[in-house]
Amino acid sequence: MVRQPPKPSKTLTWLTVVFLVCLTVISIFKLLLSMNEAGNEEEPKISPKTPMEVEPEPVEESKPEFIDLQSVVDIWASSLGANAGVFIYDLDNEKKAAAYNPDNIFFTASVYKLFFVYEEYLRINQGIDDPNEYFADGKTRIECLDLIIRESYNPCADPLRSELMSGIEGIITKKYKIKNTSNGALNASARAVAEMLKIYYKHDGLSDELWNKIADSMLNQPTTTYNWRQGLPSGFSVAKVYDKVGWNYNEEEGHWSTYNDAAIVEFPDLNRHYIVVVLTKNTSHKKLVELGRLIEQKVLEFN
Repeated sequence: MVRQPPKPSKTLTWLTVVFLVCLTVISIFKLLLSMNEAGNEEEPKISPKTPMEVEPEPVEESKPEFIDLQSVVDIWASSLGANAGVFIYDLDNEKKAAAYNPDNIFFTASVYKLFFVYEEYLRINQGIDDPNEYFADGKTRIECLDLIIRESYNPCADPLRSELMSGIEGIITKKYKIKNTSNGALNASARAVAEMLKIYYKHDGLSDELWNKIADSMLNQPTTTYNWRQGLPSGFSVAKVYDKVGWNYNEEEGHWSTYNDAAIVEFPDLNRHYIVVVLTKNTSHKKLVELGRLIEQKVLEFN
């Protein structure tokens, strides 16, 4: 007969089952423990920026309150008794402050030089022209540019006009988008001259050194054979007046056929800046002095 294999012991079977259950429980416990530890891990801390690292909020520079100067110009014009064009522009608020015949065309006399001088300073800044080369009347190019503004020096101004004249109309109308000028700005409106002074005020494309030369030429003009500041600048006592004058005096008739001033006017203590352009026919510098006085009075009273 065939011998049967012995049957497994019931005790051994139960021990095996208990062992497997314990092993499973231990595995589950370890899994739950690892998950719990992962959940309790601290997030990486981010160090706060130091005051030097914090980017400041941009602060918008406050503009001075706008002053309407139209009443001042109207009062002045009513007693003028002559032809004039006036344009006053508030540079801080970027808007017209007053105007009188702003688009009428006048003979600008030496005010035209503003258009040529700025372009030549740009050429020097760009390295096209050498500021220290001989230019005219025994003077260098940079010396001539200074004198053209400071003393309206024609022995330098006439050669510069001849040198740049062929391209100046395109520069004025296409590059700067200025209207109402002709003959190299010898004829222009008050608004057109003011547009050129806006370019001076921003002086994009010029180094600080060159801009400071221009500013000094317009501000510090000596009394030589002529008083270059006897018109509009003389009407101001507090403001700084960066000016270019242009005039024609009729010797035979004994009167001013033309007297013009084109200026950037700064009130340093009030942080106010204006462009003031006055072009006239058959009136004297004394009327421009009066306009300057009225403008300054209105600005100071407002503040």
